[in-house]
Amino acid sequence: MSFIGGAFKFVIFLIFITGAAYVGYVYGQLVLQESLFEVSIPINQTFSFELNQSIDLPIKTEITFPFNDSFLINESVPINTFIILDEVVKVPLDLPTGLVVLDVPIKKTIPINTSINVFKSIEISKDILLDVDKQVIFTITKNISVPVDMNITTKIPTPNWMRK
Repeated sequence: MSFIGGAFKFVIFLIFITGAAYVGYVYGQLVLQESLFEVSIPINQTFSFELNQSIDLPIKTEITFPFNDSFLINESVPINTFIILDEVVKVPLDLPTGLVVLDVPIKKTIPINTSINVFKSIEISKDILLDVDKQVIFTITKNISVPVDMNITTKIPTPNWMRK
C-alpha cells in the first residue's frame, strides 16, 4: 500500500506544480499586456529595387496554321529531243495471189523541236503542323518602384519613464 500512496502523493505534487506554473504564466502575460501600449505608424514611401533575373523557359508545343493559296503558271516549255525508231512493222498486202503479210523494217530518227505553252492555276489548301521544342533564355533587367501608403498598428513596451 505504501507504493500506491507514494505514487498518489507524487501525482498530486505534479498537479500542484503544473497549476502553479500555469498561474505564473497567465500572471506574466497579464503584466506584459498592461506594460504594452498600441501605436499606429504611418508609412508613405516608395521603395525601389532592381530586378536582374535570367529566365530559362522551355517551350514545347504544336502550332497548326492553314495555308490557302493559288499559284498561276504561265510558261512556255521548250521540247528539243529526238525519237529513234528501230522497229519492224507487219504490213498486210493484198496481191492477186492472196493476202500476204510483209515485214517492213523502219529505222529513222525523228527530231522534235517545239514548245508547249502552259497556262495553269494550282490551288494549294493545306494545314501545316509545326512542332516546337525549344529552350528560350531571356534576361529581365528592370528597376521596379513600389509605392507603400499604409498604417502599421503594433504594441510596444511602455518605457520606464512613463510607468511612474
